[in-house]
Amino acid sequence: MELKRLNSEYIRHNYLILLVKALIIGLFVLSIVQGRIKNVNYWETTGNTYFLLKEISFYRPSIILLVPVIGVFLNKKIGWILIQSYFYFLLFRLVYPMKYSDFNYEEFLVQMIIGIPIVLIILLMNNNKIGKEFYGLSKSELISKNIVATSIGILMVLSLTWIKFYLP
Repeated sequence: MELKRLNSEYIRHNYLILLVKALIIGLFVLSIVQGRIKNVNYWETTGNTYFLLKEISFYRPSIILLVPVIGVFLNKKIGWILIQSYFYFLLFRLVYPMKYSDFNYEEFLVQMIIGIPIVLIILLMNNNKIGKEFYGLSKSELISKNIVATSIGILMVLSLTWIKFYLP
């Protein structure tokens, strides 16, 4: 496997995917820091170390972010699927709790403001330059890989819901 050099030409040619990868790594680092801060605050407030060791809910976002972080370091089709599945997860996570009976326009507006950049990143990842040139996906493969990524995103939302409501 050929090791690619990180020079100005490479950055100029692949700046879109490098921005997406930097965003994912930044979110991962921030989620670990936030989990650690919540962990320390909980421990200082309650002093209960048993519950802290038993529960990993403060680090749950970091664990979920491991999926796209692994995809960042795999410059193959599976890397694209893992990165894309995380953005589908974020999109479905926004839509999943919405119900028609308790519809709130302000909440809907906030979700739209958050959802539009996520949709733009999904469209960016489906761009011919990123899909074909960087990951080697043809247009016909993009459809099947999007179905796989969507399925993984939905499974992540459902498993998170199951963990939240059915585990003690």
